[in-house]
Amino acid sequence: GIDPEKAFCLAMHGKTVLPTDPAATAVLTAPEYFGDKNLAWWTMPVQQPLDLLQKQSEGLSSLEWGDLEDSPSWATLKSGSAADVIDRMFKATKIDGVFEKMPEKMRGVFWMKGNGLAEELTVAHYGQYYPEEDLMVVPQAPFSWAWPGGKPKKAPLFGGAYSDGFFAGKKNARNFINWVPSFSYKWSDICEGKHCKRQWWQKKTAMPFADMQVGLLGNLPKALNIGSMIKQALEAGAFLPAGAVTEE
Repeated sequence: GIDPEKAFCLAMHGKTVLPTDPAATAVLTAPEYFGDKNLAWWTMPVQQPLDLLQKQSEGLSSLEWGDLEDSPSWATLKSGSAADVIDRMFKATKIDGVFEKMPEKMRGVFWMKGNGLAEELTVAHYGQYYPEEDLMVVPQAPFSWAWPGGKPKKAPLFGGAYSDGFFAGKKNARNFINWVPSFSYKWSDICEGKHCKRQWWQKKTAMPFADMQVGLLGNLPKALNIGSMIKQALEAGAFLPAGAVTEE
């Protein structure tokens, strides 16, 4: 079952978005906070040990990039059952000195319920949390994200962004590895817009809503303007979801 205390809503449209330049995370470049312009996996104060990453990759099946354009040939793709991958994701990202400083609610492996893109699981506890600013930043890192190897039953938005095999998932993995995004969460008790109204039967929880921004290469001062990418994505034949995503 799903623990309601471990679920929250990410508003993706239906309200006035946060400014992208400067981004909500620009404040974190100050010395009293992170003190750098880029918060990426390679600038994390505590790194994932290489031997831990190697151990968690053992026993998984290797995947080839094939002829996928712009694929990062230096990066290794692995696949496994959902249960096995979830366990390995948790162990590979549960890093002493980081894990215990992240909000308890965000510790674990989350399913991105309602996300119409070909991506399924994410880890939010390998990052940096600044409670005085209600801000959390989670960099893309090894074992922090998982993509599907096919089209799930009852896939959201009729499965338009999925493929029958690994192709759609590998495309998204390629983009993540090339762009090295960091995801910021600006927490709030208030969520504006039609997609994130709390229903009468839903229990009030701590940190229920977050506005999310994306910084390429871990960029803290400036966030990606996703709206500017819509025309380009549509011309490329992309299937764009809209609304809110619940992470459970």
